[in-house]
Amino acid sequence: MDNRKMLWSILGVLFLICIVLWFILPTPPKTPPPVKVPVTFDVTYQIDSSNGASLTLQNEGGGTEQFDIAPGVWTKKITVLPGAHLYISAQSTSSSDFAKITCKILVNGAEMKVSASQGAYKIASCSLGLPR
Repeated sequence: MDNRKMLWSILGVLFLICIVLWFILPTPPKTPPPVKVPVTFDVTYQIDSSNGASLTLQNEGGGTEQFDIAPGVWTKKITVLPGAHLYISAQSTSSSDFAKITCKILVNGAEMKVSASQGAYKIASCSLGLPR
């Protein structure tokens, strides 16, 4: 009978030790898994032409697009991923020596590249590589 009492006493003490350790030992913090948020850049291509222009640009998918535009300010907005290459080129369609053409690339609203030309059939081009 004494052996049973001793066994139950030992089991009781071990049980109390386990409960005390459960509350004393720190548990690792629960951190949520990292969320992968795609980072993108909002790009605006802008052409200002006094007499109209023919332009070529690199689009969102990395392909080439061409447009003929009327005189005035023309814009195109695209969204691209880091590491994208941006390019726009505009050629004046005017034979006037006073024709003006300007291209701009804006990234997230900030003007990053500007190029301007004046004269008959002149070209303005802008290019920019975005960081990865």
